Amino acid sequence: METKTMLLNHGRDGEVELTHSPVRTRGPMKLLPGQGEEGYGDKITLPWTAKYAGRVRRLYCTQHSNAGTWWFTHRGRRMIVS
Repeated sequence: METKTMLLNHGRDGEVELTHSPVRTRGPMKLLPGQGEEGYGDKITLPWTAKYAGRVRRLYCTQHSNAGTWWFTHRGRRMIVS
């Protein structure tokens, strides 16, 4: 599978380069790691990585309603991708 790269504005912290990086799903519902059967979770692993501050970091999503928040960690802080 090819990787797909795009740029997103990260607000005051500049741009983040995202690359599609598949993760293994589970069960017949194709749930992502960290995702409950209803589709929600605190730390859902996404099939994307972010290149930030010279390192590649895995993206996660916190989802408890219709809208989720994408984030990754940098020096112990959650960096929100918008």
